[in-house]
Amino acid sequence: MLLLEMPRNRFTIWVSREDWTTFVLAAGSAVVVIASVETAQWVETSSLVVTSILGALTSLIAIRLVQKNLRCHIYGLAIGFAVIYIQSSSLVEASDYLTRFGELNERLWVWIKAFIGNGISADSVPFAVILSAISWSTGYFLVWSTFRLSNVWIPVIPSSIILFINITYLPESHFNFVFPFLLLTLLLVARLTSLEKRGRLKASGIHCPSSFGRVWIAIALAMSSIIIGLVFLLPITRIKNDQLAQVWDFSREPASLFQEEFGRMFSAIENKKDTPQIFGRTLPVLSKASVNESPVFIGTISSPTYWKARAYTSYTSGGWTTDSTVSEVARSLFVSPEDLGLEDEPEEIQAIGVISFKVELALSSKHLYIPQAGLESAPIEVKVETHDGTPVDEDIIAIIPVKRIKEDGVYSGTVRLPIYTESAIRQSGEDYPEWVKKHYLDLPKSLPSRVASQTTSIVKGQGTAYEKALAIEAYLRSFQYTNTPPEKDFDEDVVDHFIFESRAGHSDHFASAMAVMLRATGIPSRLIAGFGPGTVDLESRTFVIKEKDKHSWVEAYFPGHGWVPFEPSATFETIPRTFEDYETLSLSPNGATSSILNDLTDETTRPSEEGKNEDLPGGRISGGEGGKPPPLYFTAEPFGYPSLVFTVIVFGWVAILWIIWRKWFSSLPNPKKAYSRMLRLYGLIAESPDLNLTPMEISDKLSKLFPEAREEINYICHIYSKSTYGNSTTSIVEVFHLSSSWKKVKRSMLRYSLG
Repeated sequence: MLLLEMPRNRFTIWVSREDWTTFVLAAGSAVVVIASVETAQWVETSSLVVTSILGALTSLIAIRLVQKNLRCHIYGLAIGFAVIYIQSSSLVEASDYLTRFGELNERLWVWIKAFIGNGISADSVPFAVILSAISWSTGYFLVWSTFRLSNVWIPVIPSSIILFINITYLPESHFNFVFPFLLLTLLLVARLTSLEKRGRLKASGIHCPSSFGRVWIAIALAMSSIIIGLVFLLPITRIKNDQLAQVWDFSREPASLFQEEFGRMFSAIENKKDTPQIFGRTLPVLSKASVNESPVFIGTISSPTYWKARAYTSYTSGGWTTDSTVSEVARSLFVSPEDLGLEDEPEEIQAIGVISFKVELALSSKHLYIPQAGLESAPIEVKVETHDGTPVDEDIIAIIPVKRIKEDGVYSGTVRLPIYTESAIRQSGEDYPEWVKKHYLDLPKSLPSRVASQTTSIVKGQGTAYEKALAIEAYLRSFQYTNTPPEKDFDEDVVDHFIFESRAGHSDHFASAMAVMLRATGIPSRLIAGFGPGTVDLESRTFVIKEKDKHSWVEAYFPGHGWVPFEPSATFETIPRTFEDYETLSLSPNGATSSILNDLTDETTRPSEEGKNEDLPGGRISGGEGGKPPPLYFTAEPFGYPSLVFTVIVFGWVAILWIIWRKWFSSLPNPKKAYSRMLRLYGLIAESPDLNLTPMEISDKLSKLFPEAREEINYICHIYSKSTYGNSTTSIVEVFHLSSSWKKVKRSMLRYSLG
């Protein structure tokens, strides 16, 4: 299928009005997609819409000047590279273009090294370059495919994916970009079909009226409006199907991995829409903390506790990673009172080491949220992630369910309380195992030396490792907690900026700083990510944990005691160390003290006026007054199956429209198809046809049975014989007559079957 041929030479570009109409529709589709990206303002960029239009114009000019596709692409992409490079250099601060080019090259190279080396990048320029490249390519290839291949689907499908992914991570108002994109795409398909039809008629010598194209556009506009109207009126409801959910959860695992890698390489990108927390292999320290009120799970436990999701072991200048880990399947974990050092204690004191908990998920999850105390047992199959060659019970990175836990899923288990006495920890010494020194003392060479110097001054005069840890904890707890700390430059170290520049941040900043400072003074440490205690619900006696409760804290290793938690963020109380502290929190099962849940009153759970304008985590009992926990019915995740249902509906309507056009307007029956349809229908309503008869003998037989369609039957059989045995080409006029003849024969046979 070819668009109207235009004369070409080296000096003249001739584009007809017909071509301009097609170009506007093709370029317009690309512009809508790119406009949705540009209005999101993910990062600072040059005008992406202008870049897309330049790509479309370059494609049109290259098509008219260059005959061979390979040369066309070489010229077009060379121009595109130059445009993107020059535009991207404007994002770099420098006095002249040569200096800008050098700075741009350096920043791109640093980003590539971070990508290859499992680092974390906080530079927004590489993503701006990628967006410019996508904008150029979308405009270029959509126009090229339209004019050279007369096939709009090749570039439209990737464009649709770009649009879908983009609006998935944006507020609902950005969904409006779908409607103009659908309209322009459907009009473009109708436009190409109209040109194809006109070309076939013209080749057969049939004159086309001047209104032919306008009629096609009018039909396409009407049908497109109907489809878009139906999409607009679709109810936004959740379709609950467990089987579909399981299939979708399995199929989206690659997307989850992509999200983790994307977050690692583009940590500077600010979220435009609240999305569920991903506790992946990397933890970029983001500039802002979540204030999302969406519930994650409801925890049932006797007292407030941290909820652990994952430990992070390797610090980089932009956040934390975990490397060289292995996973082992374990049905349950168990530690005896002897292992806890409680064998000589009274029975009721030994019992304090184990408590039960239950978690009700609001969103499907591949993470297991467990209380800060170590997991002893759980009635679900889990994988324990550790470093290769380290003790499993001492080096747990994460406990992961073997199968993803579905939305509304419930799991329960028991945990053991880590009981430490301060006197014992002070006497633990510094004889660390080799695996601890290997994985939990390293710091990057890029860390500014003043961090270690500041740490030395803080711990000066402290005799033991535990006293040093307490000194660092107390020092950091004097810093300001805020969900929106001052932003740092892309190449600044997170901890260095937090300690010496901003002195304000959220829990990721506090925990990162303490873990790094502990390592700087020779104490093994790691960052723990999970959730704070959440908001207590007095009526249901549970804790509602929301996205905004996402929290990080620190664990330091002490020989003979293992990992001991610390809380450097002043918004939470320090972590209890003694039996008395735990009994104050009512973790004792003997009922000697009443539960905190019993002691809570409206007065203790009401938020204070001070600081109420900033959405900060509270103390051990965070949040406001308790009420009924919200029902487990929440908005979809970015890749949830409501989005899948919507996508299937949209593309289903597009496919139906395409089939209708092909069937009604561009797919007239050929002789073989008309002849076989006639015999098939005759076999259904009368008897099986004798295939040994010639076409003309079959014509005579059917004409006697259906005399009112004699001429049409003869015509179908004649054209079939001419086409099959005479190897002649069927003209467009014969095709039209063949279509009308088949319709009359079909009506005659159907009337015969009815009586």
